[in-house]
Amino acid sequence: MKDKSYENNLKYESELWNKGIKYIAGVDEVGRGCFAGPVVAAAVIMPPNIRIPYLTDSKKIPKSKHSSLVEEIKHHAIAYYIAVVDAQTIDDINIRQATLRAMKHSLESLDTQPEYILVDGSDTVPGINTSQLNIHKGDYYSHTISAASLLAKEYRDKLMAEYDQIYNNKYEWEKNAGYPTKKHIELVIKNGLTPYHRRTWKTMEKIEEAHEA
Repeated sequence: MKDKSYENNLKYESELWNKGIKYIAGVDEVGRGCFAGPVVAAAVIMPPNIRIPYLTDSKKIPKSKHSSLVEEIKHHAIAYYIAVVDAQTIDDINIRQATLRAMKHSLESLDTQPEYILVDGSDTVPGINTSQLNIHKGDYYSHTISAASLLAKEYRDKLMAEYDQIYNNKYEWEKNAGYPTKKHIELVIKNGLTPYHRRTWKTMEKIEEAHEA
């Protein structure tokens, strides 16, 4: 059966390529809603008219396919960069500012300067002079943003698995990626917080209530 999830997700890119704009960067982040771990952003520039089959919203792609798709993205990409902002910084400046900082860093660190930027979501990346277009659900509707989203997700998932090993799997980050699942919260109540946990998160209220009970 033909996969239709990516049939039209070169719409934005095609319009720009037809105008003679070659270097289009897609940028996206992962980890914004997590209770533990960093926020990670990736920026990527793909060649004109390259479309990787089955590349769509990273949340809709089976995890078993992530690694092979990431390798294909890296193989074809003109340039890509992955930026990380840690939990302490997220607490210091808030998650929105941390996300924008990671996006800005990833864009500024590309080896090739983009001529246009496609951004997932509603926030324009500050301090960037290049023209930007915000796309709601961009990781589904833009192939370039889809590529950035998967690069960021694969990188962050591996990072959380590495952190999980440091704590002997006490928090099951390899499974929950730092999201505030019921089991994750139970494990924090049992084992305590780590430097990778975000102290300013609403989830902390549940932890504090459990300790007071």
